[in-house]
Amino acid sequence: MLDPEHILVSYATVVVLLFVIIAITFLAVGWRISTALQTFVESQLQRGKTEEQVVNLFQEYIETNRQTQEQFWTALQVQADRLNRHLERKLMEGS
Repeated sequence: MLDPEHILVSYATVVVLLFVIIAITFLAVGWRISTALQTFVESQLQRGKTEEQVVNLFQEYIETNRQTQEQFWTALQVQADRLNRHLERKLMEGS
């Protein structure tokens, strides 16, 4: 039969092993959380850069579109002026 001192040492050994296992588990969980957070932060930084690029592309598109519209309206005004002058000449010649 086992004496009480031997049982106490066995329990103490089991408690120490459980403590070590729990400590290692906490370290592993902490490391995993740290790695996940680091990956999340990196992905958010990349997302911010991508969003900035998209905004820049839209700004360039808007500016190009504005310039194109200005050129179109200028050309349309020039043509309207030419047409008006031509009509005035025709009216003057017809009078």
